Amino acid sequence: MTRSSRSEQIVLDLETKKGFAEVEDSRLDLLGVSVAGIYSYRDDQFKVFTEGQLSQLLPYLKRAQLVIGFNIKRFDYPVLQPYLDFDLNALPTLDILQEIAAALGFRLSLDSIAKATLQFGKSGSGLDALRYFRQGDMEKLIEYCRQDVLVTREVYEYGRRNGQLLYFKGPAREAIPVNWAESQTIPQILQEAFKRGKTVEIEYSSPNSNSPETCRRKIDIYAFDFGRVVAFCHLRQDLRTFNQRRILSAKLTENSYQIPPDFKRKDQCR
Repeated sequence: MTRSSRSEQIVLDLETKKGFAEVEDSRLDLLGVSVAGIYSYRDDQFKVFTEGQLSQLLPYLKRAQLVIGFNIKRFDYPVLQPYLDFDLNALPTLDILQEIAAALGFRLSLDSIAKATLQFGKSGSGLDALRYFRQGDMEKLIEYCRQDVLVTREVYEYGRRNGQLLYFKGPAREAIPVNWAESQTIPQILQEAFKRGKTVEIEYSSPNSNSPETCRRKIDIYAFDFGRVVAFCHLRQDLRTFNQRRILSAKLTENSYQIPPDFKRKDQCR
């Protein structure tokens, strides 16, 4: 999918005028918008709207084929709704946090996902944005919002390309499957390698380390077993079992292999 074919997609993030402790019953509709930022795929440009300019945001939302955000349905939309005479819940929306919670059963922050997936995180916290607003430092506030939008965009782009995001589980990184990929996902590549008898090169996050560590291996897949990949490891020259969620990338090679006739799946997959 080229950028032009995604021209009606936007990434949205906003900052608030107040914190939860400052409004009755933590009501989102009372927090107020200090700035809202978008990245427009059509224009390949970041745009920012102050509180008095939010009516100018509405045309971008109405024409968007997809609005992308992080916790956008449970936070950004309720905060923004009082400013717009349009039901934001009617927008075609990809909420990245909603996808993560559905896959894992729990929620994670954008910063933690970005650090595991992209190796960099946000530029600060929501408290920084509140401070910039109260100090009247709109330049810093706008830059903070812009960085949040761009981090969200890069997380989305990674998931779209790879069919997964990453998160830290202890010292290791593990995969979170997502379904907005435009090309083959890692599970699809592994299945293709197995069906065609092709060696695949993977990047693997090892769980046996006190610090996050990844390694590259070439493997010949012999079987799949409940989220694990049983494969001959070229480096170790032996059979190994790989947790599929710790496979961070996969690339098909031109090298072919055959599963040995004496391989017994049930014995090897214990």
